[in-house]
Amino acid sequence: MLMLVHVFHLAMKAGQVLSEGHILLDQLLLPVKDAKGQDVTPPDRKQQVALVDETVAAVQQRQVRCDELTEVRRLKLHQLLQLRTCERDINQVNILSVLFLVFKDVYVQGAAK
Repeated sequence: MLMLVHVFHLAMKAGQVLSEGHILLDQLLLPVKDAKGQDVTPPDRKQQVALVDETVAAVQQRQVRCDELTEVRRLKLHQLLQLRTCERDINQVNILSVLFLVFKDVYVQGAAK
């Protein structure tokens, strides 16, 4: 349960980062004008856009990896639960086998008298 809360929290944060990254990209692509209406957009804007774009892509990749690792961990936990259930069933069978042998001996001894 705690893992699901943590994963949900991370997904929410990643969604916020992606949303803000896209907003920033949109704003970087807008031309900058001074009070006179002249274009004063910095010439190195392409580098800034590329950096934000790479960062957004990296966050998306991390989110996908996180989802994959969460699924793997969930499957491992499910397998462990199945293993423990199987071990418990084996212990119950062993106990029942011993009880059967004890009752069989008691019944055979009772029938012999």
